[in-house]
Amino acid sequence: MPPPPSSLPDTGPGNSRSVEERYRRILQSSAAINALLRAGLTSKSFTDILLEALELVLFGSWLETGEKGAVYVVQPPSRELTLAVHHGLDETTHRQCAHIPLGHCLCGQVARDHRLVFALAADPRHDNRSPPCLANAHYGVPIVAKERLLGVLTVWLSAGHRQDPEEESFLLAMANTLAGIIERQQMEAERQAITLSLEKALAAARAADRAKSEFLATMSHEIRSPMNTILGMAELLAESPLNAEQQRFLNIANLAGQTLLALINDVLDLSKIEAGQLVMERVPFDLPEVVTGSLQILSWRAQDKGLDLRHRIHPGLPRRILGDPSRLRQVILNLVGNAIKFTNHGHVHLEVEPRESSLIGFSVADTGIGIPRENWESIFQPFVQADASTTRRFGGTGLGLTICRRLIERMGGRIWVESRIGEGSRFQFTIPLEAAEAPEGQEPKRVIRRRNRKKEAAAEVEAGMTLLLVDDSEDNLLLIQAFLKSSPHRVVTATGGAEALARFQTRPFDLVFLDIQMPGMDGYEVARRIRAWEKETAAEPTPIVALTAHAMRDVSELLEKSGFDLHVTKPIRKRRLYEVIASFQEGKSPAFG
Repeated sequence: MPPPPSSLPDTGPGNSRSVEERYRRILQSSAAINALLRAGLTSKSFTDILLEALELVLFGSWLETGEKGAVYVVQPPSRELTLAVHHGLDETTHRQCAHIPLGHCLCGQVARDHRLVFALAADPRHDNRSPPCLANAHYGVPIVAKERLLGVLTVWLSAGHRQDPEEESFLLAMANTLAGIIERQQMEAERQAITLSLEKALAAARAADRAKSEFLATMSHEIRSPMNTILGMAELLAESPLNAEQQRFLNIANLAGQTLLALINDVLDLSKIEAGQLVMERVPFDLPEVVTGSLQILSWRAQDKGLDLRHRIHPGLPRRILGDPSRLRQVILNLVGNAIKFTNHGHVHLEVEPRESSLIGFSVADTGIGIPRENWESIFQPFVQADASTTRRFGGTGLGLTICRRLIERMGGRIWVESRIGEGSRFQFTIPLEAAEAPEGQEPKRVIRRRNRKKEAAAEVEAGMTLLLVDDSEDNLLLIQAFLKSSPHRVVTATGGAEALARFQTRPFDLVFLDIQMPGMDGYEVARRIRAWEKETAAEPTPIVALTAHAMRDVSELLEKSGFDLHVTKPIRKRRLYEVIASFQEGKSPAFG
């Protein structure tokens, strides 16, 4: 920045001026600079600030000008000056001086050299030879910030004007003040541009995330819905008289369906994790119950292969801990399931014990085929298995260990493996250990109210329930009707939301099974309208169970807000269907989800 007006040099033609005159100039110079600074702090546009700066020089100071002047700006990477604002220039000069290459004419030389220039009238440095231009003297003042050219301030003077150091100091001070304002405005504009760019990028990322979520939800629905029918019909067929060969064929078909369903679950689980949509719980749960329950599910597979499946939980561990029991169960099922799959004889042992730094350690050891050392890390990558022939020999997708690692990392832990070819493998993982307080008593269950058409529960069970079944898939309707064919329950069906509402409002139902993803009015809207109608008519709320093929973001909260009492994920098995009906029939309140 140049020295303030109070330190203007005391040399040149101004030496003979009176003290009063010099003091007046200092005050006016300070007033002009302060006015420009105030303008720079307002919300005025860039052009308005440039024009105010020019007017302060021409009319708001002691400088004797011809009331003509202009401000040029340069926009990198452009190599020319562009006329931004002017005052008093005639049309010809305005047209000829609208764009000036750097180094050309008087203003271009000022811009090139970053140096103030004074020119007498008819100065040969003028490329513009128009009479108005040649009839005036000029000051050309560079507007520079940190050696970066921002523009040029040019002031037209009378033909006989003499160069004055006090004028030069004032003009440089105004130019430098203007440079600071321009630089601040440019930085603000850049910041806004960056912010806008980031906002657009974030919006695009969110849109892509929504698109991916919608795609995966749709794919989940479109795949799980027919899988629901395939596996359900296979289950019904298994209840019919079959010879040995037919039973074998059916078992193969059922196994293939279960394998396909496992693949769908793995792909969707991995997609949820990568999309940041996996909801991890942090609730108290019974650790031994999760461990033993997981092994019970796999025990028949171990028995079929003659393997010794056992577990040990260190007695020093708390029984109840905080965490996500379903995801921990998923990891245990995957690791122990893999151990059983790749072990033909011997044992599979699971140990749970405390580790250092408030961690709990899980170890799954087997006497299986083993894993080459060079594959110890790569097996945790998606779609990677230790050997290319593994999928053909043992099946699987190569996603299970990837999902385990991602889940364990989300829990704040880590997983690793040690193995020897032909001797077996040991997978270990640790997660933070946080003991949960023992429950003071049985937590009260949420009461689900329903129409009490029968006072006696026994009579109600014998008579069965009246069910409203809503699904846009005729196959799914047929399947559930077939599941309930031998039951005492009465089933009324609807293939869409409007039809379901009409049926619900014309007769009483004990329980509603409602598909979520339907064309037109979806299940969420149907449930909301049912609850609104019940409120308007003071009717007892009827339990509503969501039948959903969604396997993406946890939908429990949205379903509960819409008025559902429970949701069941497709494909639904016959046993699960009967369990759900029985829980409501007996007045019990199953946990939501």
